[in-house]
Amino acid sequence: MLEIKITCPELAAAEKVFAEADAYVESILRQAATLAARELHSEVWGRFPRRTGAPVRALEPFAETGGGRVRFGVRARGAEQVIRYVELGTRPHMIRARTARALRFTQRGRTIFARSAYHPGTRAQRVFERALRDTQPRVRRIFQGALGQVGAYLARRR
Repeated sequence: MLEIKITCPELAAAEKVFAEADAYVESILRQAATLAARELHSEVWGRFPRRTGAPVRALEPFAETGGGRVRFGVRARGAEQVIRYVELGTRPHMIRARTARALRFTQRGRTIFARSAYHPGTRAQRVFERALRDTQPRVRRIFQGALGQVGAYLARRR
């Protein structure tokens, strides 16, 4: 499973409040984490290249609270390797036919068959990295709002 986590000062503050929280505060922070996970998932989903669609379908948002921690992000189930190749790129390498006797590919409009071929590698897309950077302001606002709700609730309790 490929898992990328985001951290920010607001999230650390939420975890500190959560450590001393009751069920109501936990529900507020869980809602914020769920909303933040959906924001991140939406951003990654919109940016991810589609060839077969399988890697995009494997992406799912997650949000967890408990033990004084708030965690959220996007998980990839079943297509981790492909997603890793898209995110980080690949170095040049040889491709060999494994299940068939030959590889089949198109080059300059012609169909070519070969037992092996040199792959020049792929450039890193940095989909998750860019999505994290671009969603950070929205995630901050989500957790600032949640902490405002928690603060108002705690002020009423005292």
